[in-house]
Amino acid sequence: MIMFEIETKELKISEELNRKIEMICRFACVKYEFIPGNIKSIKNTNITYVKPHILKS
Repeated sequence: MIMFEIETKELKISEELNRKIEMICRFACVKYEFIPGNIKSIKNTNITYVKPHILKS
């Protein structure tokens, strides 16, 4: 039986990008929800999945 150990790291968004997103949504009168992305990798392999940041309006 093979067991995989999955490692998850959260992606951080820069303050500058966060301010720009907030300013654009405020200008367009749009309420939004920001979901941060993450990186999932299987230890001892070169398999990695990058989930991007998601902006829902």
